[in-house]
Amino acid sequence: MQARQKPWHGVLVATALPMDDRLGVDLDRYAEHVRWLAAEGCDGVTPNGSLGEYQTLTDSERRSVVRAAVDAAPDGFTVMPGVAAYGAPKRGGGQRTPQRPAAPR
Repeated sequence: MQARQKPWHGVLVATALPMDDRLGVDLDRYAEHVRWLAAEGCDGVTPNGSLGEYQTLTDSERRSVVRAAVDAAPDGFTVMPGVAAYGAPKRGGGQRTPQRPAAPR
């Protein structure tokens, strides 16, 4: 029997969300930050989580943030959105959020 991979393992970072000069979400800088965290040894990120900007984002912005994290994540890197959202539908804007499976350790 094969052991099930635990999604909560290692270091999952509650990422700050960079904003541009007009206070819009800077998705390019966010993706760059996710790639940097992965390169530095973190195991995953928790976008749309417990930091203050979550409450000010629209559903569309929340989806875009999650998509940017998933697209920037290397294989085996966990993307676990909305850990402090007001309910599962709000974690990524109301749609099922894709995640890259973690590589076996």
